[in-house]
Amino acid sequence: MARGLGIPATLATSALIVIAFAVPASLALPVGVLTSVTPAVMPLYLVQPVPLAMLLGRSCHSPAARLEATAPRQARHTHAGLLGALIATTLAMLAINPALTRDSYALVTASYLGSVGLVCTGVALLGRVGVLLPAAYLCLLTVLGTSDNGQPASWAWTMQPTPTALATGVALLAVGALALAARWRTTKRDQE
Repeated sequence: MARGLGIPATLATSALIVIAFAVPASLALPVGVLTSVTPAVMPLYLVQPVPLAMLLGRSCHSPAARLEATAPRQARHTHAGLLGALIATTLAMLAINPALTRDSYALVTASYLGSVGLVCTGVALLGRVGVLLPAAYLCLLTVLGTSDNGQPASWAWTMQPTPTALATGVALLAVGALALAARWRTTKRDQE
């Protein structure tokens, strides 16, 4: 089942992304290019969770969705467990990035969890194109993410202090998990 969900390929690609982002630790991305005279700066390591979460989107859809929905055993529980293991493994890979401090790791964790929540919500509502939702958030953040004085906008949760970012990331993950579970439940009813 893990191979059918693309988990080995996702883990290998995730490892390559983590390695690639460990090298340019000092680079930064401007935030609020259009809305601020002097844009804020977001460290590049906060961009890293977006492609990692987008990779997870492939595993949200199973090539055997009809079989999972009609299986006598709960294959959806195994699917959800594999997604959880993939998320945990990716977080563990992020932890070995030497450029991250304790505070920056908490922000990266918040960004990753929130991005995974956006992916799950997007996949549940929009199908495969929903994988692009975290990239859309990142684009909006770089263009409109700050106010006139360079302060992060209220919706720019990845730029907020760590407790706020973590709370928002966990909330987005919960919403995404519920949306994906509802989508799976609807698929199961449609199959019956």
